Amino acid sequence: MQESVIDVFTKDIENQNTKEKAHGSVDELNKGGATEDIQFESNFSMDTSGCQSSNEHSDCSTEKVVDLDAVKSVKRGSSVDFRKLPSFPIDSLPRVLRDFVLAIAENTQSSPDLGAVTGLGVCSACLTGKAILYPKGENSTWKESSNLYIMVLANSGGGKSPVLGTLMSPIEQHVLDINNANKRRIAEYRAQVDIAVGSIESCKRAIAVAATTKESTRSNRLSIKEIKHNMEVATVDLINLQENPVCEREFSVTNATPEAFGDYLVENGGVGNIISSEGGIFEVFAGLYSGVPNLDVLLNAYDGGSLRIRRKYGKQSIDHTFASTNLVVQQTVLEEAKKVKAFVDRGLLARFLFAFPESMAGRRRAVTDEIPESLTQNYAALVVKLESLRLSDDMSKFFFSEDADLLWQREFMRIEAGYCDGENDGLEPDASKHLGKICRIALILHIVENVDELAKGDNPFLKTIGCDTLERAMEIGRYFWAHTKAALIGTREKEEFANYIIEKIKPAFMKNRTTILTTSKILDRCRKFKGKEHIEPYLSLLCEYDYLVENSGKSRKGSYSTYGAGPALHLDKSKRC
Repeated sequence: MQESVIDVFTKDIENQNTKEKAHGSVDELNKGGATEDIQFESNFSMDTSGCQSSNEHSDCSTEKVVDLDAVKSVKRGSSVDFRKLPSFPIDSLPRVLRDFVLAIAENTQSSPDLGAVTGLGVCSACLTGKAILYPKGENSTWKESSNLYIMVLANSGGGKSPVLGTLMSPIEQHVLDINNANKRRIAEYRAQVDIAVGSIESCKRAIAVAATTKESTRSNRLSIKEIKHNMEVATVDLINLQENPVCEREFSVTNATPEAFGDYLVENGGVGNIISSEGGIFEVFAGLYSGVPNLDVLLNAYDGGSLRIRRKYGKQSIDHTFASTNLVVQQTVLEEAKKVKAFVDRGLLARFLFAFPESMAGRRRAVTDEIPESLTQNYAALVVKLESLRLSDDMSKFFFSEDADLLWQREFMRIEAGYCDGENDGLEPDASKHLGKICRIALILHIVENVDELAKGDNPFLKTIGCDTLERAMEIGRYFWAHTKAALIGTREKEEFANYIIEKIKPAFMKNRTTILTTSKILDRCRKFKGKEHIEPYLSLLCEYDYLVENSGKSRKGSYSTYGAGPALHLDKSKRC
């Protein structure tokens, strides 16, 4: 007799408790160990079929907590996932970040991809505007900065908020400490601004009163002249204050209007970050309040473009602005963004790296390991060093080694060939920026791995990015390219049509699982499709993913296909939970 899901789940809890008593927690095992050399070993009790093995620090158990087929039997019969996307190459990340990401994944029972991509985005945010890579050499016009636009697409309940919160916590605490230390300076600055603004307004009122005086005496004229002079002095003081603001440090914002985001960049010296587990920023930039999309500040901040702001008491300009975005949102946010013509036509979406972390629903454990304190401390120290890093003008310029230079040239030719062989069809704007994104990832990996030496001062040898770093960046780039294709080439539409077919034909198979349906009979049930040419690509997809089984034959009229039920439909009622 087959065990029920509850029985299996109860046994797993008992086994887990026994295991913890026998071996102790991860924290206990690591007590007394050197925090700098610690290696984290993941203990996922998940079905990892189809997932890439993470690394030597991750030992994924083959033990199943619950009968996955039983848990998903109903869902898989009515919901199709056609992505078959690669898993994030965890090995490509720097050790400190990699170990912490795996520990978060174990603790939250979330996909390692979620933490890996989000963690890369946090490192990017810490380095926003701090470094430039010249792939072709300093004399070339091609340069890539150390900021990324990232969008992670995860379902509700997939661990978005806990993972993002854990990765952001050390930075938020660091910024809070800085603001507390600067409270007095910030208060003095605000008081000086208020005094300057008050003086200007007082002078305006005084001039208005003097101008209405009927007597045009010499003393009255001198009074107006003196008031105007005082107003000019106050205006100059205010402009100087605005050019050198002393404000509370804001590492990132979750949402802002385009105008407010421009002000934020000005106050932050031309750099800023958008980090959020919601997608409201897209609605605002699409014209939620103005009715017209306003993307200039976000487009310019990707490549270090200038910013010009006209204020009531003068103008402000910044020659270079940089921003990173790290959005962990539901897929509906992207679907709505794709409907905004300006987002597509002006290349905003082409600037993003997309990721679809695999859902772990049905494979999660109730009892999980805590994140070892040593890993938390190592990660916190790393991101604080990155955020605090200040490079000289010379040391902020990076280049490829000779071997790496040849490697990126080969990658360039491979991407170019994609325009001819159809690999880039429908993704031409994204393909044109893909190599630049790889260069940015390589730059971030290089700085993360050498932050201690870079913080010490000038070292010309550290300005060169090697072949190994670029190879790992290219591996990460291949991951993002596969996910970008899934994000931007109508994957959701394919799923909806495929699910529609399953919904219509499954009752026939439920009555008799040996039923054979011709294409014509399927079309009779699926009225949305215009004809065979329209429905056959979706039937082929369903066959590829074992929802249907195709049988080909020949008649006087030519070849034909019939379809039977595939194993993925899970028609066996006894397996349902």
